[in-house]
Amino acid sequence: MRNASPSLSRGSSSSWRLCVTERHVTAHTLTLGVIGNPVGHSLSPQLQNALLSRLGVNGCYHAFEVKPNELEKAVRGASALGFLGLNVTVPFKEQVVPLCDDITHEAEALGAVNTLLFKDGRIVGTTTDPLGFLKPLEARGFELPDKTVVVLGAGGAARAVIFACAERGVAEIRLLNRTHDKAVRLVRRFRSLFPGVRIEACPLLEWGSVSNALENADLIVNATSAGMWPHLERSPLPESVSLPRDALAYDLVYNPLRTRFLQQAEENGLAIQDGLDMLIYQAIASVEFWLGRQLGDWHGLARELRPGLERALEWSSGPPWSVTGKGKDK
Repeated sequence: MRNASPSLSRGSSSSWRLCVTERHVTAHTLTLGVIGNPVGHSLSPQLQNALLSRLGVNGCYHAFEVKPNELEKAVRGASALGFLGLNVTVPFKEQVVPLCDDITHEAEALGAVNTLLFKDGRIVGTTTDPLGFLKPLEARGFELPDKTVVVLGAGGAARAVIFACAERGVAEIRLLNRTHDKAVRLVRRFRSLFPGVRIEACPLLEWGSVSNALENADLIVNATSAGMWPHLERSPLPESVSLPRDALAYDLVYNPLRTRFLQQAEENGLAIQDGLDMLIYQAIASVEFWLGRQLGDWHGLARELRPGLERALEWSSGPPWSVTGKGKDK
């Protein structure tokens, strides 16, 4: 049996690019996929199949849309059929936790799982969100210890950012969210986990609070869906906001790559980081977790994968591609 699936090939610029090639699929081919609802426009199959091909792994990755009341059937069915693993996206990242026999420290702290490994009859869950967030910072030489971080949003993506920053020893985290009570609950949770890190909640709708929270910040992270396609004009911050020039602005949104938030940052003279690299590093982290071996130069792999993903985003139309399924924060 032969299967046409996206993989990597060399272009004239000697950079790797996504394309469609023929691959032999046998009974020994590793089966992987993403489950969620919806997953019709997921970029995961293109990204993960390209990565598997680049690594020389005999595997195929598919997208599976699962009905809300059939999550357990889908997970246990995949295990029974001999799948190596799955990625998990909305709305199942929290619902899948009770189905796991074991979960990693990160997944337990966040109360969410986005990657499953089926091994020896057991289901092991982890989350690649914190590491996916950290790797682009590492690639650009941005060091988190003793820094002041502002996080916009209080949903699942914000939880991952707070956890990652606190574990890396930042001095202070300021959480801004439209619903202040939700931010306060999140702050209480992480204060108990990281008593050595100062974590504060600030109302996003109060101008004075926003200005004070942004003052002297080293890193400003948009962990909301504001600015995501098709609402390109939206930003989590007021238009007249003044941003600290020495800060790095990091948007977890990757469609579009240059969001209104990042435009505001550039207008204020800040360095910027879009969300596409996080997406790529999450894929690399998933494959490493599934294969149980180190993949070597993550940054090199990310550089090779990015041009093809940028082209895929340019060619796409309709709803945004998604892998992690970051939803709106309220």
